[in-house]
Amino acid sequence: MNRNILFALWLALTGVQAQAEGLRVWVNDAVMTADGSTVTYLTVCQTDPTDNQYVGFQMQMRVPEGIHIAQRKQGRVYVNDATLNEQRFEGLGHALSVNMPEATLIKLSCMDATNNAPFYPDDAEGNTVEELFTIGLTADATMTNGTYTVTLSGVDFIHSDGSSNSPESEVSFRLTVTGGQEPVVTSITYTLPEAGIGTVILPYAAALPEGVSAYRCTGVEGTSVVLEAQSEIAANTPLLLMGTPSTYTFTGTSEAVENSYTSGVMTGVLQAEEITSGYVLQQQEGVTGFYRVGSSITVPANRCYLNVDSNVKMLSLKFIEDGVETVKKALEDGEAFDLGGRRVTRTQKGVYIRNGKKVVIK
Repeated sequence: MNRNILFALWLALTGVQAQAEGLRVWVNDAVMTADGSTVTYLTVCQTDPTDNQYVGFQMQMRVPEGIHIAQRKQGRVYVNDATLNEQRFEGLGHALSVNMPEATLIKLSCMDATNNAPFYPDDAEGNTVEELFTIGLTADATMTNGTYTVTLSGVDFIHSDGSSNSPESEVSFRLTVTGGQEPVVTSITYTLPEAGIGTVILPYAAALPEGVSAYRCTGVEGTSVVLEAQSEIAANTPLLLMGTPSTYTFTGTSEAVENSYTSGVMTGVLQAEEITSGYVLQQQEGVTGFYRVGSSITVPANRCYLNVDSNVKMLSLKFIEDGVETVKKALEDGEAFDLGGRRVTRTQKGVYIRNGKKVVIK
């Protein structure tokens, strides 16, 4: 039976995934020349001092369009240029399978279908070896110059019983393309609605406009979304904005590889996308919050939604500032907050939020 089929059946029948505190996976940043022929090698590394009994792994990476797996000659044929580290797989029967089922998706898997033996964490002298494998890539001359953030997803390291571990944190690296087409500067016009609260995702980094605060949605506590203050609008990062209602223009060159990105419990889309579950930011009966999606709804381009599974109708907001959990009940207890999410003890002329409703003091 094909090794890939065996691997897939193995995971489907027996796989139990857990996050491993000691498991680290990372990829070195790389610079590529967009000429269609120069091969750039990515090095994927892995260590886990608490667990040395992995028999295989799988992962995938979404790359910019125009990136291809390089080919190398093996005997009379050409094969994908990807190689397991010799020290870690010496004398073992593991095989690295690499394929590109979509124009921007690379899938990788490795297993020993015969002996189901663990691969080594070190060399023959007992020295720790971090390198797991290398893969050669080429870039078309039509690619746009720039730096792209590439994320590894579905990263699982497999034990002999089919259970698996995955890294605690997201695995990403930066891929810089040179020698190709000059990037095109684009502008995105964004309107923060009258309620002074909205969601945004941009394909490039941008400074926060004056009078506007940004927050990551880091989790859910009870019926409230926990928000963590940010100092800027980071590229490809879904955020909640609070501030002066107005229309803002953001300018830059795209660093996006995918249409949607997730951070914490929020997902942002760069092109309009229909969703059938989750929560979207709305104002209903004068109360602003994240409301559960009924049947389906289209999330507009450069907007975000919560990918949360809950039965409550609405999720309200809690704030974390400077990494210290100071809960600000902006939609509870009758306290007043400005449109930047800051509690106020004395109000002057302006717009505030109290009990989840906008209050205008003239």
